[in-house]
Amino acid sequence: MGASVTDQTKNVFISHVHEDDAGLGKVKDLLAKNGMTIRDSSINSSNPNNAKSEDYIKSQILAPQIKWAGTLMVYVSPDTKNSDWVNWEIEYAHKLGKRIVGVWETGPRIAICRTR
Repeated sequence: MGASVTDQTKNVFISHVHEDDAGLGKVKDLLAKNGMTIRDSSINSSNPNNAKSEDYIKSQILAPQIKWAGTLMVYVSPDTKNSDWVNWEIEYAHKLGKRIVGVWETGPRIAICRTR
């Protein structure tokens, strides 16, 4: 029997490629089943970003949301390795000393790996 993460609320930024938006619900459901509430500041289809300037997106949209979050969760799928945005988000969170947690998409199951 695994350790429970009961009665915790965490501010997270979920770094992912937009094609994986649907998988984010699985992660949140898994955590909720184990008693953890997630307040997610990431950009996804329900919270879109319509800006065009890369510098503006990084400095005015992503950076403040990553700073707010205590943890950067990276939802890793086969397409993640091709995302310059995900790589930038990981590097930025690392520079800030944020906890970084990798969550692998593995079909119906989800695997979680932590750093720090």
